[in-house]
Amino acid sequence: MTSFRLTVPGNLLLAGEYAVLEEGGLGAALAVEPRLTVTVFPAERWEIVGRWVGGGEQWSPEDGEPPTFAGTVFLKALELLENRGDERGRRWSRLTPCARIEIDSTPFFDARGRKLGYGSSAALAAGMTAALATLQDREPDSLHQIAVQAHRQAQGGRGSGYDVTVSWFGGFGLFTGGQEPRWDPADAQILPRLALFSGPEAVRTVASISLYRQWKTSEPGSAGDFLDASNAAVRALVSSRTPSTLRESWEYSRALGLTLGRAIGSEADLDPPKGLRPKVFVKALGAGNETGLAADFDGVFPSPLPEELNQLVPSPEGLRWE
Repeated sequence: MTSFRLTVPGNLLLAGEYAVLEEGGLGAALAVEPRLTVTVFPAERWEIVGRWVGGGEQWSPEDGEPPTFAGTVFLKALELLENRGDERGRRWSRLTPCARIEIDSTPFFDARGRKLGYGSSAALAAGMTAALATLQDREPDSLHQIAVQAHRQAQGGRGSGYDVTVSWFGGFGLFTGGQEPRWDPADAQILPRLALFSGPEAVRTVASISLYRQWKTSEPGSAGDFLDASNAAVRALVSSRTPSTLRESWEYSRALGLTLGRAIGSEADLDPPKGLRPKVFVKALGAGNETGLAADFDGVFPSPLPEELNQLVPSPEGLRWE
């Protein structure tokens, strides 16, 4: 084999929080720059190397050490690609040519080593799966579900898969959640200028999802109403043809998120950063209010943007070999 390199964009869920966890739950998602880089070199044995701001790791299945997160993704993706099942506990093989796989997620961190919120672990799963498929001389296009399953395995069997899906395919589109997630591209040109900012408190996504599950069990009727309303808002958002209809559907999605957050005890309310005046459209992304999105529908973003804002650069491409 010869060396090769591929890159994978980040990902954001613009609307459909919690709903995407359900079979048939819809989300509006966007691939964004920067990109995670996966570089593959010929090697005598498997080696998985990770790099990020202020840190790094190295792991091999042949050393007998517990796998890293990237190692867990590697093991599951390889098992599925080789269609081996668990083989009574056999965890790796040489059916695929051995390689040194280097994963650089540095652009997904700020200078202080904090994650920017662009879904680096999902990008890693997409890149790892695509790299292993390439080593097998397979076209990765049809292997998106393997990347989703490998990521879920590394996360303890959980996860909607929206993040892996949008990083895999790129662009802006409609995500349909479930055991085997689906992706339908939409027109990203309708989106206004977007920027991310940090919310008032850190939120544990796993804890918020647990609160949602408890609420769903205790109030199944309300949960069903929420899913129907959220799906309707997301459909309207991704099919919008004018900024006014886009904003209207997005505001409805935000209102649903605020109501749900109060109901489950994971607040999703946010104010715009101080540097944005007059008030602009803002919405919490993900569970709780740890990360906010600002949308410049009225052309009021200052130039340059305030320090606390990170302008988003949409990525029309998903996986890209370089």
